[in-house]
Amino acid sequence: MLLLWLGTGARADWLAVDDFEARNLGPVSGQGGWQSSIAHPDAARADVVSDPLGSEQALEVQLGNNDRAWNAQGEILFADQAEGTIFLRFAYVGAEPGLTGDATFGLSDLARGSDPGGNFGAYEVQLQIAGNSLQARDGGDWVDLYTIQQDRWYDMWTVVDNATDEYAVYLLNDGMPQTRLVDVANPSNDWFTFRNSTRRTKANDLTTIVLRRAGLVLDDIWVDRDGANLTDPTATEPPAHSPEPTTWALLGFGAAAIAIRRRQQRALHR
Repeated sequence: MLLLWLGTGARADWLAVDDFEARNLGPVSGQGGWQSSIAHPDAARADVVSDPLGSEQALEVQLGNNDRAWNAQGEILFADQAEGTIFLRFAYVGAEPGLTGDATFGLSDLARGSDPGGNFGAYEVQLQIAGNSLQARDGGDWVDLYTIQQDRWYDMWTVVDNATDEYAVYLLNDGMPQTRLVDVANPSNDWFTFRNSTRRTKANDLTTIVLRRAGLVLDDIWVDRDGANLTDPTATEPPAHSPEPTTWALLGFGAAAIAIRRRQQRALHR
């Protein structure tokens, strides 16, 4: 397999947030900057687990409606007026009995370390899995982006423009190449407005990853604070930083070259 890079050079490197390999199994709260607020810990949890779809560790979120887990980074994720990218891998494994399965995840402009509380309005960038639909919050509305399959890993890049208060979403899995997602009902819409910026942009440093509700497994969270980056930070040999996937020339197995990553050793659930 041959990968030919046609870009003009690298800008900034990916910064690791968490791959959960160094975490103890069990509650994530108190580990690596993660915190949680769970009303009924006997019925809900945000735990580091032995990956239910493979052999490595990941974070499984099975939370009640008013519960939350969050990670406030030691440095600002994306400063006001800046552009950056957050990469993560996710799978939807279904909500445990008694819990609501609309798993919700995204970024907030809370003061660093603050509890996001029970208010969903703490989100700026916000995505959720409703039924089998991956949805993006676009100002005051939810828009459908993609129909996902349960118990399957997806790679997701969210490019955040904190000058215009918008974000774009790219997805990749074993069955499709890296694809920029659009509003299914309005395919010309591929930039989504922050939840709290429906009328105008607002000054906000995005500081905090926030997770709510149930059924989500997360792994391999990375950030690049220096613009759009659609390369794979988990690849065995990450290629140069690229602002757009069209700057790749892929020979041999084509788009499958992006999928060179250490999890090739995993027993993925198919």
